[in-house]
Amino acid sequence: MQGRSQCRFYFEIERSSFAHFGTVMTEEEHHTYVRVTLKSMWQQVLDKHQLTATLEEVFAYHQHNVMQTMLAHPNLTAMPSVEHWLSWLHEQHVPIAVASSSPRALIDLIMDKTGLGQYFEVRMTGEEVTNGKPAPDIFLTTAEMIGASPSNCLVIEDSRNGVQAAKSAGMRCIGYRNPGSGNQDLSKADLQISSYDELWTLKDTLPFEGRLPSLSKFR
Repeated sequence: MQGRSQCRFYFEIERSSFAHFGTVMTEEEHHTYVRVTLKSMWQQVLDKHQLTATLEEVFAYHQHNVMQTMLAHPNLTAMPSVEHWLSWLHEQHVPIAVASSSPRALIDLIMDKTGLGQYFEVRMTGEEVTNGKPAPDIFLTTAEMIGASPSNCLVIEDSRNGVQAAKSAGMRCIGYRNPGSGNQDLSKADLQISSYDELWTLKDTLPFEGRLPSLSKFR
């Protein structure tokens, strides 16, 4: 479920790191980096904006900036109704994993601060696979770790890159129209939602407990 913590707050942290290295970043360009690994994002920024800093320098600065800002944030909370949804999945004995382009330290920090860590059996990061999203590697590896075939996996993603990765992995995908992720093309998803409350109303139609209906009718 989901990649880098792309709320508006996280976008602001990234923009402060861009500005630190003298990069003027348009919102349109910034949104193209949603759900790619941090190193991939920074390599693209270095190349496009011809920065003189090295990848190691910008990556180290940005990681420190993110961790310090997140640690200091007093009200880091989960999206509305997401814990209700996760709790229900847990009660149904459905394995839950996070497959994120973020570094593990950031994933663990967010899990701890939001209290959601208890629900996830596996935490997979973009650092642990060869190719990041939109390649399917991270989802295929995660499925193997939870002992599920790709066709029995349901991915919730809020970016074009994430949806492409899920579909390339042969998985069903729900596109979450997250305001914090900008104007993302989620058209390849099997279903699109605007909130976890909306997803909750569909829970009895989703492919759990051996039910494998087509989600295409909800497009």
